[in-house]
Amino acid sequence: MDFVKLKYFVSVAWHLNFSKAATECHVAQTVISRQIANLEDELGVKLFYRDNKRVELTPIGSKFYNDAVFLIQYQKAMLERIRSNQYHFQGHLKIGVGPYESELIAPVLNHFAEDNPTIEISCWKFSYDILPFRFNRGFVDVAITTESCAASFRPVRLLSLYPASWNLMGHKDLSFWSAPNDLSQVNLIVQEDMLTDSFLRKCVYEDIQPKGFLKSNFYETQRIMADAKLGLALTPSFCTCSTDEKSIPFPANSCLPGFVAAYNPENQNPAVQAFCTRLYQLLKEERCPDQNHLASCAKNKKGCTN
Repeated sequence: MDFVKLKYFVSVAWHLNFSKAATECHVAQTVISRQIANLEDELGVKLFYRDNKRVELTPIGSKFYNDAVFLIQYQKAMLERIRSNQYHFQGHLKIGVGPYESELIAPVLNHFAEDNPTIEISCWKFSYDILPFRFNRGFVDVAITTESCAASFRPVRLLSLYPASWNLMGHKDLSFWSAPNDLSQVNLIVQEDMLTDSFLRKCVYEDIQPKGFLKSNFYETQRIMADAKLGLALTPSFCTCSTDEKSIPFPANSCLPGFVAAYNPENQNPAVQAFCTRLYQLLKEERCPDQNHLASCAKNKKGCTN
């Protein structure tokens, strides 16, 4: 048994979908299927019930899942200790961000790294459907994400960072700007993870009826589509425009989430609390928009409310 098979197994067990696991692990689905079959042969048990319609863990698969997660976490912690000793680090911090949040924390991360040179810092970007898996399995210490994404974290403590303040951003030559109150003639470019039935219902309720909705999977690709004049990208207001872009406030921010820092209260890593405290302080000092919204909220298993 090797850790590659274990990681593939944990991913399939989380998603209950071989295709999604293959995407997350950056391999072909046939590789995942073959490695899971090899693992089952090695253990002499069936870990999944699977047919053409669904995938489910067997009872022994559910028990093995807990052990596999523990082993993967133990291996990662062991390697981190060795690496930290080799490079004279006295601690480590793994930060996960969603599609937008790198722009929010970049200045803060710079200050924290300068103040804590003995902490090994790594930062990873994930889509909002993958980030909960990474957080819940302990692969990141702190997640900077939306309130709605953090609602899937277990267990969790949240620090509210930025309010539900979103803009519509597009190329400055887009014909929309001649009549910026008429959304019916323009497409909205939205993160695929955020384009939910709930969001669409709220848009209808708020009488926001664009020409159509275009999907994207990351902030960078939203910008590419917007700069190609395909429509207006829905982005947080902390994302800055280039000289070729213009933006206006989204007219119904109640449809959208704010942003939080999330961490597991059971995580004993001292760098976690130090980073979250510094993050809160620096964002407040920089007087970001609506800074009165910045308030600590420690709520297990629930997002913050405005």
